[in-house]
Amino acid sequence: MVFKACMAQRIPKFVFAASTANMGTHAPESRPLDETDWAKTYRSATLHSKLLAEKELFELNSQSQTQLASLCIPSLVGPGAERLTPFLQMIANGLKTKLPPMPNSHFHILDCRDAATAFYNAADLDIEGRFAIGGEGLYLFDMFETLKSVNPRFRYSRQNLPKLAIPLLTPLDWLNSVATGQPRQIDISMVRDLWALDQRISTQSAEKNLGFEARPSRETLADTINWIESRFVEGRPL
Repeated sequence: MVFKACMAQRIPKFVFAASTANMGTHAPESRPLDETDWAKTYRSATLHSKLLAEKELFELNSQSQTQLASLCIPSLVGPGAERLTPFLQMIANGLKTKLPPMPNSHFHILDCRDAATAFYNAADLDIEGRFAIGGEGLYLFDMFETLKSVNPRFRYSRQNLPKLAIPLLTPLDWLNSVATGQPRQIDISMVRDLWALDQRISTQSAEKNLGFEARPSRETLADTINWIESRFVEGRPL
């Protein structure tokens, strides 16, 4: 592990990129999720491995003199991507064809430029601990409406997929993979873990200790869809 090598070499600072999924996917009614929250477990190997990695890191850090700053981040968006993540692929698909019905989940996104500033500050400042960073919370359909207002080519179904129909996303994803040759994006374990996602996070600690400030979501989404269209859609294979 990289952190063990840092410990052995007495590296003074280690900044780790974790996932906001490690804090949980459903906020309690009384408050947003924050750095004190930990998800219990996940069925998805991807989500579970991210959770275990951050937990192990803090366990190792208890035996170390290295300063550890763990930044929990949601899906990264913004310009400059050289490959399409599953989240960015969804936006690209909406430029090619009409997106199917989806659950109107609540979540956060993070502009890659704001992420870069936060990670730089975490490395530069005399701070340690766990920090949640992310842009303003969004409902999926509100995000789609913003994307469509920026680029009318973006199309999506306004039908809210009910909870009972969410498991159908898995076979639909398989059919899309067969038809387009694109890698699978969804499996049944991920569907179960993210069932009716309602993630709301507090970034107050990052704002206070890292000087974190997220740019407006409209600016981020406009730059994101314009970059995807110019880099991956216009005359370029997805």
